[in-house]
Amino acid sequence: KDVYNIVPFGPLKTQTEKMYHLLEDPFQTSYHIVTIPEQMIINETIELYQTMRDDPSLKRVPDFLFVNKMMPTIFSASEESLLLQQSENSVHHLARKYLETTQAQKKLIHELAMKIPISTILLPFFEMDQNSIESEMIHNLAQSLFS
Repeated sequence: KDVYNIVPFGPLKTQTEKMYHLLEDPFQTSYHIVTIPEQMIINETIELYQTMRDDPSLKRVPDFLFVNKMMPTIFSASEESLLLQQSENSVHHLARKYLETTQAQKKLIHELAMKIPISTILLPFFEMDQNSIESEMIHNLAQSLFS
């Protein structure tokens, strides 16, 4: 909007005017926030949402919040309890680390839900080489988005 207001005429004015009207039209454009479940980034996400919500020039809030890299829950509640009671060894250490990560993510998602009251879609963490996307990963991602 600033460029649109500053440029008096010419091709740049025409292009920014078209872009401004496109971004302003809720039938053509929607806003979404994409984040990952890490404390500092969640704080920035909340700040972004509040800025978007309170900015009179936007006149609307994002439609969806997407949270990437969610670790799947692999332990039942009873398994979690047992794991926390076990003595430490390398396997238990890895399992506890995983458990701590998933618990921290759940806490952060709860914090997001309390401060950002829009539809939230949790997307699973995929361990992958960026040069090879397997069809199973695409299928799992599609299920996360559309189920």
